[in-house]
Amino acid sequence: MSSKLSLAIVGAVIALTSIGCAGRYVTKEDYDRDLAQLKEYRDALEKENAELRLKGDAYDRLKAENDLNGDSSKFYADLASSLRNALKGSGVEEKEIFVNPRTGAVEFSTGLLFDLGSWNISARGKQALKAFADANRGNVFKIVGHADKKPIVREATKKALETDTNMELSCRRATAVMGELLKDGIRESQFGSVEGHGTEPTERNGISRCVEIFVVKGASVAPTSAVKPAKTTKK
Repeated sequence: MSSKLSLAIVGAVIALTSIGCAGRYVTKEDYDRDLAQLKEYRDALEKENAELRLKGDAYDRLKAENDLNGDSSKFYADLASSLRNALKGSGVEEKEIFVNPRTGAVEFSTGLLFDLGSWNISARGKQALKAFADANRGNVFKIVGHADKKPIVREATKKALETDTNMELSCRRATAVMGELLKDGIRESQFGSVEGHGTEPTERNGISRCVEIFVVKGASVAPTSAVKPAKTTKK
């Protein structure tokens, strides 16, 4: 779910609920306009959530089909080999990227992609993602962002995030990785979902400040096409 869309909805709700306290300052025209805008946001959000669920279902179905056909072990072994080859000369060591054959996740070592409290991808992190993209031209993904359990204390970070929660930070990280992979030539239709899990640990518990990319063999999943309504400007 888009954080900007969510904040817009919250703002609209606050504006509407405050009418009872200051009704004499709000015209019926303003009220009707705010109500219509809130409905637009709600409808767009419902459509976006429905399409994201469909994409997630498509990803899960592809993974289940691969598991049923017994293709998973060989697929992830081949993926690990392809990643090793793609990493040559990148400055990123093989041990910094791990392919988990049980979960289907490609995991990045602590600090490889992001500095503490940051969602800006490091130079070495970009090299690692370029290698990942080169090894995955024909697969589909689910990106999951994580953050460590330490609360966000830097005022600049909290101001930039517009919150102090690790959930928002993990979402920003997942979105940043998607953006970088798109630059590296991965198609939007290859993404099943992009989400943040806050401080929820990865299977390898020592990993933090990371993003997991779950990989399934497949051509594509249906792209999201929800269009958010333009913000109405009061005159």
